[in-house]
Amino acid sequence: MIPESVKTQTRNLLKPLTDAVEQTKLPPNLLTYLGLILSALTGLVYWKGPFRFASLFLLCAGIADILDGEVARRSGQVTRFGAFLDSTLDRYSESFIWLGILLRYWSYEMVAAQIFAFFALVGSLLVSYTRTRSSEMGHETRLGPLERPERMVLIFIGTLFGMDVFVWFVLALAVLTNLTVIVRIAYLSRQKELR
Repeated sequence: MIPESVKTQTRNLLKPLTDAVEQTKLPPNLLTYLGLILSALTGLVYWKGPFRFASLFLLCAGIADILDGEVARRSGQVTRFGAFLDSTLDRYSESFIWLGILLRYWSYEMVAAQIFAFFALVGSLLVSYTRTRSSEMGHETRLGPLERPERMVLIFIGTLFGMDVFVWFVLALAVLTNLTVIVRIAYLSRQKELR
């Protein structure tokens, strides 16, 4: 898990940008849609563009993802629909990114990498799903090593190393995301009131 101190430092680093965006009076939900568009472009670059260049789009998408929540909180525009929209579009955003990665390896006929990317995508979606379902059952859990911020950081770092080395990051993400799901299933299975 990324330490809370690192998240705070990141928000502080982005404060000038957050201030500037807040002054434009842009609706936070518009920033959420912007993040989705940037993620789709990230996936496209992973598929067809210079591989390392995708890290720039990924960074911009991540900044947009942070800004929408920060602007909403600071401007008093936090709504349940906004939270729902953000969570839902996050799933689309991550799927676009993984689809681009999978198609890149498909175009190079790297079968093992395609399989790793598929399981990383499935694991990523199930990490979010298990958290939501556990919350509905009154046992919200963030157990496990890999929530969305950690996944995005690993994808970003791995991309900087280039396509061949990135395969190992994809494998690690495939293992760790699904391990997170297994840990949560095991935790919930031990809760007597859920039996």
